[in-house]
Amino acid sequence: MVADQGDEQTDETAPQDNRIPPPANRNEPRGWRPGQAAARPVGSQTDSPQLRRRDRWLWGWPIAVITAMAVLGQVWGPFGVLLAGVAITGILALYVGSGVFPRIVSIAIALTACVVLIGIFASYSFGLLSYRPIGTAQTSSATNAPPNADYLRGGSARGTSLNAINIDRQVLRDAQLDGVIARGASMDNTVLEGAKLAGADLRGSNLHAARLRGADLRGADLSGVNLTEADLTDACLRGANLSGAVLEKVTATNAAVDDVVVSELQKRQAASWPSSSPASATACSR
Repeated sequence: MVADQGDEQTDETAPQDNRIPPPANRNEPRGWRPGQAAARPVGSQTDSPQLRRRDRWLWGWPIAVITAMAVLGQVWGPFGVLLAGVAITGILALYVGSGVFPRIVSIAIALTACVVLIGIFASYSFGLLSYRPIGTAQTSSATNAPPNADYLRGGSARGTSLNAINIDRQVLRDAQLDGVIARGASMDNTVLEGAKLAGADLRGSNLHAARLRGADLRGADLSGVNLTEADLTDACLRGANLSGAVLEKVTATNAAVDDVVVSELQKRQAASWPSSSPASATACSR
């Protein structure tokens, strides 16, 4: 009896073993006890973030980009295509990447898009990108031949559409072209001395080295036109729009420049630009 009591006392005072036995099933995580829910493995599907609402409409962005590039390509040609593509792509990257990209990456994307857009506008301003709408013909007639010079001089072309016409190196002195629409036209080295182009729409045209001495360009839209080395001596430019036009080495001695839309930077590009309009301009009085 004494021995049995001693054995019972020894069992009561002996420290209990609280160590968790190794799992019988190797697939069970260590430390798992029967009846305990197994921990979800890291990276399981239930731990992945829910799809953001904005991400559900990603399929529509390519359609928007393609549509914008197509529409602006028809309006502004290659200039419009690049403008739409870069701008919308940059916006898409920042919109979708918000909350995913680090801040430094978002800043880099925004800066890159800005630099590319500035490059596009600079290329357009210097005539490297055409303003001619995509798909327009190089000439105005179905036979791909430019209109007859007599037709252009005689006044029959007044107010007509001559978009993308090619009349390089033609002699069109005193041509009657008032109100003509000739966007994206090519008039490289064309002689237009004394020509009437009042109210003409020549946006994005190439008038490189064109001879416009004494020409009437009152109220003409010459935005984006390449006038490099053109001669505008004694020309009437009252109310003309020259925004974005290239005026490098332009000669505009004694030209009437009242109310002309032109920047100081453009004036500095010109070989000569009048500080004020002459008291009487012959081209403006005809």
